Amino acid sequence: MIKIIKYLIITLTVLAALIGLAYAVGMTMSQDHTATSSVTLTVPRPEVWGAIVDVAAQPTWRSGLQSVAIEDATPERMRWTEHGDYGDIPLRVEERTEPSRLVVVIDGEDLPFGGRWIYALEDAGDGTHISITEEGSVYNPLFRVMSSLFMSEHETLDNFLTDLGSRFSQQVTPEHK
Repeated sequence: MIKIIKYLIITLTVLAALIGLAYAVGMTMSQDHTATSSVTLTVPRPEVWGAIVDVAAQPTWRSGLQSVAIEDATPERMRWTEHGDYGDIPLRVEERTEPSRLVVVIDGEDLPFGGRWIYALEDAGDGTHISITEEGSVYNPLFRVMSSLFMSEHETLDNFLTDLGSRFSQQVTPEHK
């Protein structure tokens, strides 16, 4: 019995040391990051804009998004919560210049992360070039380490753009800045 307790104490000590090390590494990492992904679609800008701002319809074409609860549907101050594989994320429109610029921010302070997404749409011949810039923050040092190990800064952006391409029956490969 004493051997079991001894091994348990050693195991818990090693585990605490690893968590402490991860926390210390996370404290040295920047809380903020910026990432940009873009694609060009062979769809006119008003159609692409319509898909982006119609958040109620996005669960029909965005993977990992199960539902959207809209709290305020006024275009300039729209608020909604996305319910998906990644949890519940409250969002709101910060800026809207139709049909070329949309800025959406996380509208909650109790999450381990925050940020905003800047959607920029430009005509590209008969199609549309869309870029999304994420200005994100990861507040928790342990979450910073985990996200750097298991996620790409472009992952959310690339998923959105790939799904948007599929929404218009196009296969796209996002480019990064």
